[in-house]
Amino acid sequence: MEASGRVSSRDELRVRVADPQILSEIVEGEAVVLDLRSGCYFSLDPVASAIWAQVVAETSIADIVAPMQSTHEVDEVTAREAVDGFVARLRAEGLVVDAPLSPGHAALATGGPAAVATGDRAPFTPPVLTRYDDVQDLLLLDPIHDVDESGWPAARVPQAAAE
Repeated sequence: MEASGRVSSRDELRVRVADPQILSEIVEGEAVVLDLRSGCYFSLDPVASAIWAQVVAETSIADIVAPMQSTHEVDEVTAREAVDGFVARLRAEGLVVDAPLSPGHAALATGGPAAVATGDRAPFTPPVLTRYDDVQDLLLLDPIHDVDESGWPAARVPQAAAE
């Protein structure tokens, strides 16, 4: 939110998973994300996994920060910087794309640092995304890559041949 009280364009942004061929699972607080297009997979630490869960739910960037503050010992500025940096890394890896919020979504407007009880919040560590290419060749050999949206095998047509 801007100092004027208006919701900034940054607060009106959300990201979504870039492609249906990006699969993920969160197990015991840690996510594994598999990009079937590239054959790479990613490991996310607990903080990154919490952000990823919000991305999968297509939550606004602004709405990701407040829950982080309620569960971790972190101020709003640090939390926003961590979320922004992590989302930038997800974009760079091609895992997410920007998407405007739907008209009915009301972006979180706190007007300042959130008042959070200090109870049993966990220490904050910046989110970590680790990329693995070690099984890339094996994943790309998998015939699932030749399946179209309906689930039936379909040979991919090279881009030049399709034109």
